Parts: sequence; structure tokens; C-alpha cells
Amino acid sequence: MLFVTCFLIPSLRPGIYTLVSLSFMAYAATHLYLDRKRATIERFGNSVIIYRPRFRPLVLEWDSVRSIEVKKTYRPVPR
Repeated sequence: MLFVTCFLIPSLRPGIYTLVSLSFMAYAATHLYLDRKRATIERFGNSVIIYRPRFRPLVLEWDSVRSIEVKKTYRPVPR
């Protein structure tokens, strides 16, 4: 409804463009933040490989690993 109204009333067009661009930037920032948190762990032969987005994989020798524990990720509380 608001989108159609903005095309009928030309004075509202800059407002909708600003609203659309801000919502897109918020979506992109949220997507980048959540994508950064995604990592996978794989055991290959005698090593453990941790694949992290935007970084090189971290390779650990199996003999140097004492235990592996998976915990639920908690988001930091903004202060």
C-alpha cells in the first residue's frame, strides 16, 4: 500500500527510497553478522579441520586434541 502510494504522490518517493535503502543495509549487516558465526568441524584422518567463513581452515592434529565439546552459541548482549 505504501509502495503504491509513493508512486502516486511524487513527494513521498525520497522517503520510500531512504526506507528501502536503510532496510537493505540492516538486512545485509545482520546477514554478515550471522554468516560470520557459522563454522563446521570435520575429522579427517588423524586431524581435525575447522572451516570458518572468511578465514583459512584451522587444522589441528588429532593427538593434540584432548576433548571436543559443542556448545550452544549465545549472542553477546549489547551494552
